Amino acid sequence: MRFPAALCVAAAIVLTALPTRELGGGRWAQALCAWGYAFAGVPLVFGHIMLTATVDLPVWAATILFVLRALRRGQPRWWLAAGAVVGLALDMAAALSADKGGETRVLLLPLQLIMLGPPLGAIRVALLRRPGWRAARALAVAYPVLIVIVFVAGGQFYYPLGLLGFLFAAGCVPVVDWTSRRPGIRRPLIAAALAVNTAVTPLLALPLIPADRLGDTRSGRSTRAPGTRSAGPRTPARGPRCIAAWRRRTGPGRCC
Repeated sequence: MRFPAALCVAAAIVLTALPTRELGGGRWAQALCAWGYAFAGVPLVFGHIMLTATVDLPVWAATILFVLRALRRGQPRWWLAAGAVVGLALDMAAALSADKGGETRVLLLPLQLIMLGPPLGAIRVALLRRPGWRAARALAVAYPVLIVIVFVAGGQFYYPLGLLGFLFAAGCVPVVDWTSRRPGIRRPLIAAALAVNTAVTPLLALPLIPADRLGDTRSGRSTRAPGTRSAGPRTPARGPRCIAAWRRRTGPGRCC
């Protein structure tokens, strides 16, 4: 089930970058958005193997794109398209069991900072301050409102990812404008942030490091004596502690 998951993430990357163009971003802004989102933590996890939330990535990205076009263009047909996609997404949604509420509330706010990668966090704060984007500010307000709803309901930490991706897509436009004023200094800074995010996030989100080298992720101590080799087969690592705990609680093949 890896190929369908990869297709869903590829579609989500394109749909997440399209709002950047809708808001006036050029090729560099769109490339920044697409590259940053492609190597973000949650899309890498969901694109590694098909999960129930993998389909949510392109579905909610498409919904936000249609809502943005409806707000900015004043064309009712985009509201119909957004409603159809939301109906599909809600049909696929599953209720979260009560015993997960406490854990997801603890993880909700910290993981909002790292879902797209810490080096790219600054891009998200530079958005929707332009007068021409007034029609789209409803989407910016929707993000903190959704955070409160997810926290109260005990929902999964990745539920706001669609709006978070939009904030990142919108933020790429002023960031590129900022770099164009002093390209010799500022563009290397953005490129360095992308490079760090691209190098570090896959190590955290994907099973790239053998588990016998990581040791016991629950206690932070290695289960092997110094100088010895593991007697068992090498198994994929589960990523950071928060993702490992999330996978243990949701079980294989599920994420909501």
